[in-house]
Amino acid sequence: MVAVVGEPGSGKSTWLASVIRRVAKGHLDDRFPGMSLDVLGEQSRKRYERDRVLVAETVLPRATEPGPLLVSLRVRPRIRAMVIAFHDSADLANLEHVDGIVLAVEPEAAGDARLAEAVRGTHPRRRVSLAVVLTKLDTVWDMIDPGSPLVKPVPPRPGYVLSDGVDVHHETLAWLEHWNGTDLIGGVQAAFRRHRYFAVTALGDRADGRREPVAYRVEDPLLWLLAEFGAIPVLRGIS
Repeated sequence: MVAVVGEPGSGKSTWLASVIRRVAKGHLDDRFPGMSLDVLGEQSRKRYERDRVLVAETVLPRATEPGPLLVSLRVRPRIRAMVIAFHDSADLANLEHVDGIVLAVEPEAAGDARLAEAVRGTHPRRRVSLAVVLTKLDTVWDMIDPGSPLVKPVPPRPGYVLSDGVDVHHETLAWLEHWNGTDLIGGVQAAFRRHRYFAVTALGDRADGRREPVAYRVEDPLLWLLAEFGAIPVLRGIS
């Protein structure tokens, strides 16, 4: 079970719809041949279809529907599929039964005292893995150095590349500190032994006339969680 949490409008539902869409449409096939994803159940399919359309139109949903979004993810052909229940909510309470958490944070909201206090007040089991996801990276592209790890190509390796993940982690952490997110960072450090920072954009930049948005690095948090769950290998280096 994975909880996708964050303040209203933080991009959590958009991220979730975008990453499911990328995996389901085969965008990771070059790294994970045969990886497949199916949305399970009528309720999950209706909800995913609604969010998928909203992402394509770059319109954020006004409210999150209750209940988890269930998916069946098969990493390799003929390997048993794993069922993941994504709980999309603005509420950081009642996280004691989850295995992973994705916390969506907007650049301008990194220093939000309410979010920092909510994270500090969580008491998950020590084995819970937390992915802090800096969303809407496209809104601050002009601030990012061209040599930053955040804008380097994703390593085309069949697993979670540790060296790339660590570089992105530290760069994102530095930006959150720049945006006065020190309280949030302190709360994460105190509450979660296993955590990592990511920077993504689910909507991308459609200024060049593309009909659909091009997501950027949205799969990184999911791949890290899959590595934490033992579903994909951890690769030490890029080469």
